[in-house]
Amino acid sequence: MNGEHSQKRFASGVTALTLSVIAVKMIGLVYKIPLLKILGAEGMGYFNAAYEIYALFFVISTAGLPIAVSILVSESLAVGKGRNVDKIHRVSFALFAVVGVIGSLVMGLGARAFSAFLETPKATMSILAISPTVLLVCISGAMRGLFQGYQNMKPTAISQVIEALGKLVLGLLFAALAARAGHSPRLCAAYAALGITVGSLLSTVYLLVSRPVVDFACPDTLRLTETDPTRHILHRLMLLAIPVTLSTSLSGLTRVVDMSMIFRRLGRIGYEGTVLASMYGSYSTLAVPLYNLPSSLVAGISLSLVPTLTEAAEAGQERQCTELVETSLRMCLFLSLPCSVGMALFARPILSILFAGEDSSIAIAAPMLSVLAFSVCSSCLMGVTNAILQAYRKAMLPIFSMLVGVAVKVLTAYILMGVPSVGIYGVAISTLVCNTVTVGMNLYFIDRYTNVKYNLIKLSVPSMLSSFLSVGIAFWIWRLLCDRMNLPTLGFLLSVLLAALLYFLVGGKMGVYGSCEVRMLPGGEKMLTLLMKLGCIKRKDIKNEQRGYNQGASVEAEI
Repeated sequence: MNGEHSQKRFASGVTALTLSVIAVKMIGLVYKIPLLKILGAEGMGYFNAAYEIYALFFVISTAGLPIAVSILVSESLAVGKGRNVDKIHRVSFALFAVVGVIGSLVMGLGARAFSAFLETPKATMSILAISPTVLLVCISGAMRGLFQGYQNMKPTAISQVIEALGKLVLGLLFAALAARAGHSPRLCAAYAALGITVGSLLSTVYLLVSRPVVDFACPDTLRLTETDPTRHILHRLMLLAIPVTLSTSLSGLTRVVDMSMIFRRLGRIGYEGTVLASMYGSYSTLAVPLYNLPSSLVAGISLSLVPTLTEAAEAGQERQCTELVETSLRMCLFLSLPCSVGMALFARPILSILFAGEDSSIAIAAPMLSVLAFSVCSSCLMGVTNAILQAYRKAMLPIFSMLVGVAVKVLTAYILMGVPSVGIYGVAISTLVCNTVTVGMNLYFIDRYTNVKYNLIKLSVPSMLSSFLSVGIAFWIWRLLCDRMNLPTLGFLLSVLLAALLYFLVGGKMGVYGSCEVRMLPGGEKMLTLLMKLGCIKRKDIKNEQRGYNQGASVEAEI
């Protein structure tokens, strides 16, 4: 595997997934506003109850299996077992279908019991309407795992957008028609949930149709090797999928810890129930979604890294592994550090623009978001380090790291929230401690159990300095515009543009990013040309980078 070619495939995959995530997030934001107007608060309650049940089944059914398939496919290609890929696909497809059928049946037949457990009995129809989606996402997961194993991320990205658009257009259309026909809120919510099912169906059909059309670029010689036994493939799938699923489920456990601590710990030191509900509502509705946004954007790096790094590691290309890991970490820091600093300084104007009119909630959430923003970088690094360990078949280690991190979070939150002067901010501080401990342990495991060598301080310091400098100047400009010209919204938008421009200019001079990182961004080639004209990236640096990849591939081939 040529190093430069692998880097380009990796960059292309990250770009495709990043664009799809941005599109899906924007569609989700657009979707919720009109849906609330159609369903009302009551109907949204039924819809959200059904969606929470679906989300649980979704994580259990699909969190680890696509990654497991992509790892097995990458391993087979790396060692020349091309025919084994077809068998992996058949076995995983059958396994996913069985899991999906069971999940859909359990969710559908247990709809009444689930709605009773959530104390929303009128959500039964919505749960029934969304239950077939479990089967559809399982089938989609099998297809996405195959594509990702070949490091072809475009079908995954496109299918995600199709699914989101189906939810937006069809969900709103069905709900609006039901409301116009005079149906009850619970039935309108069920029609909105049906839109999610149809959107998933369209996404699944696209992936199935893409299977024979997409060129997998597998040489004929790779198709002439023997295949692994079915039992061995099933065993490997479970061995890889279960740890990833557990790790994903554990990350969701932190939300339960936050809710429990806010209501129980603060209640014991004198906070009233209505005040606690208001504080938790502001924290979970305003602060947490913004905190999670950067990590979802960086998720494309982790998803694209697993199959690419697996193939390089299986082929024994240590230099290429180091290049991939360094590129992933640098890209993660390049994106997350300015987000972290910007969110900490601009928490109030960001919330004021997004949630205009919710002054009381913003007053509670803004300080919490500022504290929570310091955890953005570690949250993003957690995903990348998890992916590195998964690629090296050490998927159990991130679970251990997360368990220790959650335990530290519980202890930290319990102690800090008992201090009246800290109060609810103890939740945000405990998140930072939890993420730092988890990432620290992951980095230790990477150093101990892999041959990858990198210097995290050397990678992070330039990004950190550039972030503080560019965002700090932009914040000063914003304050100036607010105080002297009373233009808070326009001033904020101008300040963000200024911060981005300064970050690219200063970061380029300080070596924060290279040509590979720029190519991963949407419109990266045009941006790279512009940055070269501005002198941030020099043509000789790109040539040296490419020469290094080619030399590394030659040396490894000789070895």
